[in-house]
Amino acid sequence: MRNVTLAVDDTLLDQARALAARRQTTLNALVRSLLAREVEQEDRIARAREGMRKVIEESTLEFEPGTDVKELSRRHAAVFPGHQHPDMGSGKKSR
Repeated sequence: MRNVTLAVDDTLLDQARALAARRQTTLNALVRSLLAREVEQEDRIARAREGMRKVIEESTLEFEPGTDVKELSRRHAAVFPGHQHPDMGSGKKSR
């Protein structure tokens, strides 16, 4: 493991130390955990984007120019009412 030097605003440093104390950990462990979480999230986002790219590339679904996808979704909901989009139907947005 390597050491690094960071410049941190005094107020932020005090708040971070207090947070680490409340969590019964060290500032060092808190920073490592936060950095690991950020890197992991970035990796998940990259994998999700790659998966979506593959789905789009491999899709055989084609729309004519000017196709109203929302209208298609409404028609689908009328034929398959159990598969409605959460924002459709009652007009209320889901939470």
